[in-house]
Amino acid sequence: MHYQEFLETVTSLVCFSIPQDTKAELTQVLKNNDTRLDALTFRTPDSDVSPTIYLNPFYQNYLNGADPRDIAEEIVHVWEGALPAATPDLSFFSDYEKVKPRLVYKLVNQKQNRELLSETPWCPFLDLAIVFYCLLSEDTQGNATILIRSKHCEIWNVDAETLLTDAQENTPFLLAPEIRSMREMLPPLLFPPEADEDHFPPLYVLTNRLKLNGAACLLYDHLLQDFSERIDSDFYILPSSVHEVILMPAKSRTDDDALSSMVCDVNRTQVSSEEYLSDHVYFYSRSERQICL
Repeated sequence: MHYQEFLETVTSLVCFSIPQDTKAELTQVLKNNDTRLDALTFRTPDSDVSPTIYLNPFYQNYLNGADPRDIAEEIVHVWEGALPAATPDLSFFSDYEKVKPRLVYKLVNQKQNRELLSETPWCPFLDLAIVFYCLLSEDTQGNATILIRSKHCEIWNVDAETLLTDAQENTPFLLAPEIRSMREMLPPLLFPPEADEDHFPPLYVLTNRLKLNGAACLLYDHLLQDFSERIDSDFYILPSSVHEVILMPAKSRTDDDALSSMVCDVNRTQVSSEEYLSDHVYFYSRSERQICL
């Protein structure tokens, strides 16, 4: 089966396996970097929650020999596991004062998200964009969120600057930052404790406690300045993904072109299109207390 035929077949098989009062609709979802993913969205009466299951990975399973009937059964099983024990009340979302305590932000690439940014309030940050979402729950699956769109701002009568002010207060508290040395995270075989810094320069990973959209920690007040004081150095910021960045002290002379080339290569070979953040290397200056390209 070709891809489109696979989608239609699996959708039909799933529809036969779920209760009659539930609808499974084939949809396309706009994700980060204007990536569109095919999905099944499940809708049930009297529920504001519509679990969405992405089908793209299941097609690879089919190409590897999986039976479409088994795939449909697995999708139904995933859907059943995604159903909340109790239907959450989302009526609060019409009132900005009730949304505001859960409002947080994340960083995305500005150029790669033209379509997404045309539908959402955002603020510029270097070559990136700050967008906003409501954090409904704090699990590592990262699927209990609502992206703030322009239509929401019209209902609430708020602008992007207001969202930024409120999210700046919430995000460091709800999504506390974590900075860990790469030496702590890698096995000794890859990063031997006795290795000298000339061959293995100290590297640090910056993310948040959920390790989701952790690159936004770059926006936290005083965080980068405090880190520069801690290591007694300016530092480079290597954008690993939307979820984390790598900090590298600039105590010795570094080939900027080599760093840029390394970031580009990692982005092309190791980072999914949906998690890509930027090809640019950033630099934090202690004296100027700011990030620059």
